[in-house]
Amino acid sequence: MPAITRDAPRHKRLGPREQTIEIQRARMLEAMTEIVADRGLYGTTIGAVTARARVSRVTFTEIFGSIEDAFVELVKQVTSWPANQVLDAFERESSWRASVLAGLEALLVLLDSEPALARVCLVDALAGPPAALKHRAQLLQPLVGLVDRARDGLPGDAQPLPITGEATVVAVAGILHARLVALQAPPFVDLLGELAALVVAPYLGVKQAEEVGRKGEERSKAIARERSAQPPHLRAPVPTQLHHARARKARACVLYVAENPGASNRKIATGIGIKHVGQASTLLARLERLEVLTKQTGGAGRSNAWTLSPHGEQVVRSLKRP
Repeated sequence: MPAITRDAPRHKRLGPREQTIEIQRARMLEAMTEIVADRGLYGTTIGAVTARARVSRVTFTEIFGSIEDAFVELVKQVTSWPANQVLDAFERESSWRASVLAGLEALLVLLDSEPALARVCLVDALAGPPAALKHRAQLLQPLVGLVDRARDGLPGDAQPLPITGEATVVAVAGILHARLVALQAPPFVDLLGELAALVVAPYLGVKQAEEVGRKGEERSKAIARERSAQPPHLRAPVPTQLHHARARKARACVLYVAENPGASNRKIATGIGIKHVGQASTLLARLERLEVLTKQTGGAGRSNAWTLSPHGEQVVRSLKRP
């Protein structure tokens, strides 16, 4: 089974210039996600992106070149995260049926929590340039492999057609697209039972598909109850800069501060495995600009103390949410 591509860890330490470029890139992609979701690709301009990201047009063209090139990078980012969420949830379960439910739940909950990301993934990515379409198609292939694992336990006379895995993944993606376009979603998680039954039926038959579908419906109702019981002020989407493929350290930093309020730059660097305090300081400053962390300056000769902002507390709840 092909593996879902993940960014390899960077062994080379970034200099100040490279760190600045990474921050600017993340800000522009976050801004572009929101603008594309609102206006579509062809209603998105460099001026709109740079104004929202608070960078210059020169910076945009130096980093991306054009709106189309930036959109390809955006599609890579916003489609990789859901795919990896599905893979991680799928691999945690001991049976294929449970994996199908877990993977679909992870996907649908994510799409519900990130409406702009959902719009770009399900709708705008299909209207993009060929490079964006190619990346999306490549990213679906590992998911096909996950679904098609079911055939390993089936006798020869019960094997579905070789194209079944691909057809199933495309069908799920198509249904999500159609529901969003028809304004019948979100919440996407309401579809959990039906989609789980759709995936299971070609491999294990109608009876087992109905059973999985019932479990999915029960789980979707439980999620709805959990959401309705949660005060609105606790429901916070995770900023794009904390969920893209290169944000592992940023997420680790936020979670570490949540567990260690008042920690210094050096303590945080050590706690999340950053060798150079300067890199940690850059990361902390970025999270402060996102209004996730707040800093209490220690004064001359004394360390800074970092804590979560009120918004950061909401984000941590979202990051920890199953």
